[in-house]
Amino acid sequence: MSLAFEGNPKLCGFPLPNMCQSLNGIDADDDENDQNMENGNQILGFHISVVLGFIIGLVGVCGSLMLIKTWRDSYFQFLNNLQDRLSQCD
Repeated sequence: MSLAFEGNPKLCGFPLPNMCQSLNGIDADDDENDQNMENGNQILGFHISVVLGFIIGLVGVCGSLMLIKTWRDSYFQFLNNLQDRLSQCD
């Protein structure tokens, strides 16, 4: 089974015969701290991406409607037509 990993001397753990240091408990605390820091950075990066995406999308849509008169007119015409159709359903 370990023949598939031949030529990669730094690989360790099952199914290979050489055990990793972190699995033996030598560097387990350092690895756990590193993983916590990485997870914290990933969560922070995710939240920043969500906020930036929301802001850019909102500015893109609202900015387009504010700056381009034909789009603004079409949008409000669509809303008026939608309101008319919904009021006729009663």
